Amino acid sequence: MNATWLNRASNARLLLFFSGWGMDASAVRHLDPGHRDVLVLYDYREPDAIPHADAIAAYRIIDLVAWSLGCAAANRAAGRHRWCLATALAIAGTLTPEDDQTGIPAHWIDATTANLHKGGWEKFLARMRAPDESRPAMAYTPSPCRDINARAAELETLRHLPPPEAAIFTAAFIATRDRIIRPDAQRRCWAHYGVPTHDIAAPHNPFSRWRTWEELVRETTPSAVAPNKQRIARCFARSGDTYPAAAVQQSAMADTLLDALRTACPVGRYRQVLELGCGTGTLTHRLLNRHRLQTLHLNDITAQCERTAQQARRIAPACDIRSCPGDMEYIPLPGGNDLVISNAVLHWAADPPALLQRLGATLRPGGILATATYGPRNYREIARLTGLTLCYWTLDDWRKALAVRYEILDAAESIRTFHFPRGLDVLRHMRRTGVNALGDAAWTAGRTARLCRDYDRAYNTANGVPLTYHPLIIIARKHPAPHDKTRTGT
Repeated sequence: MNATWLNRASNARLLLFFSGWGMDASAVRHLDPGHRDVLVLYDYREPDAIPHADAIAAYRIIDLVAWSLGCAAANRAAGRHRWCLATALAIAGTLTPEDDQTGIPAHWIDATTANLHKGGWEKFLARMRAPDESRPAMAYTPSPCRDINARAAELETLRHLPPPEAAIFTAAFIATRDRIIRPDAQRRCWAHYGVPTHDIAAPHNPFSRWRTWEELVRETTPSAVAPNKQRIARCFARSGDTYPAAAVQQSAMADTLLDALRTACPVGRYRQVLELGCGTGTLTHRLLNRHRLQTLHLNDITAQCERTAQQARRIAPACDIRSCPGDMEYIPLPGGNDLVISNAVLHWAADPPALLQRLGATLRPGGILATATYGPRNYREIARLTGLTLCYWTLDDWRKALAVRYEILDAAESIRTFHFPRGLDVLRHMRRTGVNALGDAAWTAGRTARLCRDYDRAYNTANGVPLTYHPLIIIARKHPAPHDKTRTGT
């Protein structure tokens, strides 16, 4: 296998692209990498020889995209390596390269191989575009080592790859104008492996429809649902007794957030602080144990807010602790804060830009906004099976939204996967942490049983069934007013 880095800038996130048969990086060279490193793998004559294997494994988050027969090579490689995949997307491809029903018929492959020396390669490139397209399928320049014999050997290797037992892909794009791998064959392949599909009106090479990798990856995100605040409040209120023990991930996020805050603002002094979504005090108690505060305003959408305030007063009797119950997007919020902080809260906002504007108004010039929230790969297993997900922002979304009024001191993300014995235990975990508030439809016994059954079928592994968390950590300083040279928190 060969490899080409299209972007290598020590980003935390890697876009790992498996190109199609006979190809290199040319088809996707035009895509803007954004805040991702991009590595293209191709030439599958030795499908188990992964270039830069150690470098790939070092990335905290990997978005895998595979095209055409590269899907089979990608599935084989990802199944043998413990890569931290945030998403895995198949485009115009199959896991069974040679198959009359789910891949390319054997006689088609035979004809392609036999005619490679007789203009067959040029004919193949022509079929990669739609019949009504006059422009070339791609600006493709063969690599010096990719001669006809090399391509023939690669195709021979791919056609004999054994069908995998399971698919690693989270979604597949069916190119409805594909003249290389029939759309109906693609559908049968992904249906067999239980991978959700999306139709795109495009030929076998569809990459001209996207300008950035972010656009391509986002097209697979399930439709977001607007948060139902009353339902959210009820679910969190019911989980008050079980949340502290069950919220292992949220506790880890609180520690990571405070560590990041200390690193970004090593001599931070915060006289007045506003905490949003304090809940049972997961972040509150840690904050008071690390910092001496004069005033702490605690907000939560549930009545737990006052109980947490009472507990906090016992931890820090010298601190003036006040409760501000209600919806953070609508209630009056205290101003003049040196720090606005939240843990596992802001992703519940119905209007994140408007909320950020409100929070900015409560901060002093030079004040700090610190939040631990979730990104779009959060609970991806639930999203895939139910189609329900929140409108999670990416780290790039946060950077862009904060860029005008803030200096970003830290912005980081990671993927963390927990395993449970079965799907029912996943749902119990969600209920105990109060996050079972997606959608308005009632969760009847039958609906719950179907989801548990589908979860077990789709995700069962030797370690149980997974549940993915996608935490984001953002620390930002509000720009000082032009006449104010004082910077709080530094």
